Amino acid sequence: MSNIQFDEPGMEYARPDLGQGPTGLVALVIKYGLAKNEKQAQIVLVVIGLIAVVVMFFAWPSSNSTPVDTGGATNQDDLLNI
Repeated sequence: MSNIQFDEPGMEYARPDLGQGPTGLVALVIKYGLAKNEKQAQIVLVVIGLIAVVVMFFAWPSSNSTPVDTGGATNQDDLLNI
């Protein structure tokens, strides 16, 4: 029973060729034309990451900011009447 073979015409399937070309964010950067090859795309992604870190550094609220004076209000109705 283990010697079964199917030789029907048109039933030939090739294995997909895995590992060709970049994938993920690298492929997206190349697709949008920000880079021409995989190495350039990786550099672009690193620069985007560094820019994001710098923006977050400036956008993050500092711990020495002055708190808002609520005048002793503790619930939402009191806060609306300040």
